[in-house]
Amino acid sequence: SDKIFQYINDKFKIPSNLILTVKNSKDTIGEAIFLKKNIVIGYNIKQVFLVSSDYHIDYRVKIIFDYVFNGKTRIRYYKSKTNKMKNKKVILNQLKSLQYFFNLTKKGQSLESMLINHPLYGDKK
Repeated sequence: SDKIFQYINDKFKIPSNLILTVKNSKDTIGEAIFLKKNIVIGYNIKQVFLVSSDYHIDYRVKIIFDYVFNGKTRIRYYKSKTNKMKNKKVILNQLKSLQYFFNLTKKGQSLESMLINHPLYGDKK
């Protein structure tokens, strides 16, 4: 998103041509899988700098990305501070999404199968 580009450029002075985004994802699960499949493996990237809101990283992103990447790529997490860290509604929403992810993983599915069985992707990749 434009806000993320601006945040990264302002905070880290990274030129926009060095910032890659996952365009075909619709949620955090898709972001992790498509990033790994289309960018990290495709460009042989060894380290990823991931920027998201504090609550999103703490309650969902880190768990999903650590699972998908399985320690094979170094991921550095950067949090954008919000006032939502202690908001119960936000926390419950993040946990609900994480429960859905857990249900996909406990079936022992491959990453490809997780996308196929995900209602936001189905057989679309």
